[in-house]
Formats: sequence, C-alpha cells, structure tokens
Amino acid sequence: MSERVCFSDKATTTQFFNLVKQQGDFSTWKQMYQTLEMNRSDFDSMRNAARTIPETKFEELMTRLLPHQQKKYGKIAIRKPKNWGQRLAGKITYAKHKEIFENGRLLALAKNKNRVNEARVKFNVDQPLSEDLCEFLGAFAGDGFTNQYGRHYFTQFTGDRRYDAAYYKNKIIPIAKNLFNIKSCSIWEKDNTFRATFHSKVLFEFLIQRFKMPAGVKFDTVQIPDEIKNGESKHVRGFIRGTFDTDGCVYFDNRKIYKSPYLRLDLTMYNPKILDQIAEKLNQFGIKAQRLKNEKHLQITSKKDVQDYLKKIGSSNPRHINKIIKKYPEFEQYNPAKPPNQA
Repeated sequence: MSERVCFSDKATTTQFFNLVKQQGDFSTWKQMYQTLEMNRSDFDSMRNAARTIPETKFEELMTRLLPHQQKKYGKIAIRKPKNWGQRLAGKITYAKHKEIFENGRLLALAKNKNRVNEARVKFNVDQPLSEDLCEFLGAFAGDGFTNQYGRHYFTQFTGDRRYDAAYYKNKIIPIAKNLFNIKSCSIWEKDNTFRATFHSKVLFEFLIQRFKMPAGVKFDTVQIPDEIKNGESKHVRGFIRGTFDTDGCVYFDNRKIYKSPYLRLDLTMYNPKILDQIAEKLNQFGIKAQRLKNEKHLQITSKKDVQDYLKKIGSSNPRHINKIIKKYPEFEQYNPAKPPNQA
C-alpha cells in the first residue's frame, strides 16, 4: 500500500520544500505544483505541513535534490500508511479478536507464499556478465546513485542535459530495460540537468549485493567489482568504457607546439583507488595511462595510446564520438562499442 510522508515539524517541511524549489530550478510555487500535477490547495497544505505528502509525490520531489540531501531527508522522513487512521482503529479491533485474525493470517500466508516470491524476482540476478551489463555498471560508477528510503528503492543517473541526454536515452536506459526488465524510467530535464531514475528494489539489491556497489554517496568509495576485475577482458573494457563515457572527457590541446590540435583523454574522479585500478587495467591492454599528482585526473596523452584506447575501448557517448571523428573520421567504422541506438 502506498504511504504518506511527513516531517516532525513545520520548519523541516518548509526547509525541504524550499530546497527542492531551489535545486529543481522552479521559479514559482505554481510551476512546482503544476509539474507535480497537483492542485494549488493540496500542494499548499503539504508545503505548510497541514497534510502529509503522498509517497509518489515525495519520491518525485526527492529526485530534484543532490545525493547528500536525499540521504538527509530520506532518513528524517516519517512514513505513515495511506489509511493510517483506519489502521489505528483496526489495532483496537485486533486486540479484542486476536484469535480470529491470526487464523485468517496463516491461511492467507500459505496461499500467497509462492505468488509473493515470484513477484519479487523481476529479472535474473545471476545473469552472466556481458559487455552491456559491465558498461551499465561503469556508467553507474561514474554518474550513478542508488539508495533506499523506507520501502522505496531507486537507482538514478545524472548528467548534463546538453551533452549526455542522448547517451542515457539511447544506451543506458535501453540496457536497463533489456537486462533488468525495467518497464519505465522517470526522466527529468531542466536547464542543463538530466536525471534518469529507475524504481526497483531488485536492481538496488543487485548492485549492492552482487557487485558491492555502495549505496548512497559513493564518489570516493566505488571500485571496479571483483567479478569484473577478475573476469574476461571484454567485460573490463565495457566497464572502463562506461566510466569514461560518464566521468571522462575528450579534448584538444591547441598549444602552438603541435602542428594540429592534439587529441587527449581525461578521466576525472575524486577517487584515487578506482583511478589506479583503471590505469592498471589499461596498462594491461597496452594503453599507457597516468594519474596526475592532484589524484583526481587519469590521462591518456600520447597519440599511440589515444588511438589504442579508441580501437580497444571506444565510446558509446555521442558527446565523445562527435569530437573524436573530427580528428579520426574513420572512428565510427572501428569503434568497438555498439552504436547508442543499438544498445
């Protein structure tokens, strides 16, 4: 049953709504309640803590916040059943007729046990590794976030709407629908921000249990999963591709010492551990990559190493592909990644 959500006091409720308005780039309250598809009176009642917030609307509001803000308000949010008043009366009735209720409950549990187990498993959590799966996990390591708030589980990707929307819509979202039986994805686009959110408890558990991906804020703790690190080369390449396509960049060095613009690759992550892991794997593929002294940049700079990366790892992100073909027009023919529209 859907829940309703509230906070312990009006000040916290006001702070929450003000923060969502600011982070979501809503210019007016009207714009905000229209986006939520609510009428003004219901919205004002929730904003002023006069009534609780429907769980689905609370989830939508949460996606506008940054990961650490989601974690904060997810922890302090108070959840109540939609019919919590009726349930209070039900508890009184149960106390008077406990034996009747317990007998009925046992019969219902026996009847629905198999149905519940079948409904919970929405996709094969033991599916073998594939390049698409590893690329999804690499993208998650770069720009993904997953967490649990009460009974709500979600996995979210955030990127720059101007440059990354096509990549998520044509590559990452199709992978999720194909491999994880995801029927729908919540997409939010505003100004320069793009967010894609998958609502699935099984996907959440799949990421944190099988691949040991951290829940919550993870930018400095995520690592290459051991299953991939110790697996086949094509799976490692898929993971690296996903990570570079989200947190990496392709740029041209235009200094006069070069006869023509010099193509370079840079991966920026505030996580020395995973940068060292990726550098080690690239070196095993014959691609020299070095971490800069500031510990947050991993760069591939020589012409040979850049070309080797493009031939062995490649890219699925149009943002990178469009830059690469300016220097190497033939890249589209030898790019080892599947084109985004063939995910």
